[in-house]
Amino acid sequence: MMIKSALIVGGGIAGLVSARALALRGVGVTLLERKPVVEDDGGIGIGLQNNAMNALAEIGVAQMVVDQGVAVDSIGVYAPDGRMLHERPTDRWCGSPWPGYTGITRSAFHALLLAAAIEAGVELRTGMDVVEVEPERAELRTRTGERLSADLVVGADGIYSRLRRAMFPEHGRAVPTGESVWRARVPNVRKQRISMMFGAGVGTIGLTPLRDDTYFYVVDRSERAPPRGAPDMAERLHALIGHVPGFPAELAGQLSRLPGDVTYRPLETVRLAPPWHKGRVLLIGDAAHAGPPTLAQGAAMGIEDGVVLAQTLASELDLDTALAAFMRRRWPRVSTIVDASLTIARAQMEPNGQAAMAEAGKAAAAALAKPF
Repeated sequence: MMIKSALIVGGGIAGLVSARALALRGVGVTLLERKPVVEDDGGIGIGLQNNAMNALAEIGVAQMVVDQGVAVDSIGVYAPDGRMLHERPTDRWCGSPWPGYTGITRSAFHALLLAAAIEAGVELRTGMDVVEVEPERAELRTRTGERLSADLVVGADGIYSRLRRAMFPEHGRAVPTGESVWRARVPNVRKQRISMMFGAGVGTIGLTPLRDDTYFYVVDRSERAPPRGAPDMAERLHALIGHVPGFPAELAGQLSRLPGDVTYRPLETVRLAPPWHKGRVLLIGDAAHAGPPTLAQGAAMGIEDGVVLAQTLASELDLDTALAAFMRRRWPRVSTIVDASLTIARAQMEPNGQAAMAEAGKAAAAALAKPF
């Protein structure tokens, strides 16, 4: 390995995966998290498609995900009247032995990745609020005035990345898509397949099976946002789609009423043109590319980033060559997925958007069928 030390900024999915991937190859990794603890940021559930599982297998955690999640073998697409239009198997790409789709709670997945990073020897430092970056020296300054440096800095600090704002100010802000997503936990309801419905007066209505519960989501236009801090989120979501026949009405009537179990978030996008690095600082995951969750590939792209970064650093002779190789591998794939996600997000809100959605889905599937 050409580098001996790395600073990872951000303790989310991409940060933890890249930290473990580098540590397993002998790099001394310190992960810096702004919050007092490294924890999941309030998500409900996550669906990991086969490409994400293939990448997780590279760092030895895919089986852990299967053990704590639930493998899903089929996807059902429904009409607005509740009828199933068609059902298909989940995809297994590149001869993979892993499930085509694995549903797991966000908290369980994050805790698993955190434990895996610690097991690999990653040093965790919390309360580290990075306010300044010097790319050429790979040096960071925290709000308390502490300065840290390493051979490489990896910015995995999410869609509102401070490192991106400092390094690429013209791309500093995430761009609203005009849509938002409701996410909810349905307790003690176990489903066997992924389900999606289009054309019911909103965007996608869907569910992902979890081990003991169901992760339920609804995409809607942002102009129908609930008041900030509204206490009756479950009731509001029920009012939005509780009249839709089939699984939407069924699940809307069983939503958890616990605080934090029904959330609402505007959707935004980041599409940083290559390169995603300056000097010895590289951005990955949502800090460099974020699209709406229409393909369930946001976390997967960040997971792949972390694994590919470790691979290219191990295979190239110098850092500049390695970062260039990283961009050659990641940019075509990531840009295709983000573009397709945005196309689907826009088309799903239009009365005649099915053809555009289908074409974007084909383009994404063709990209995902190739090795990352």
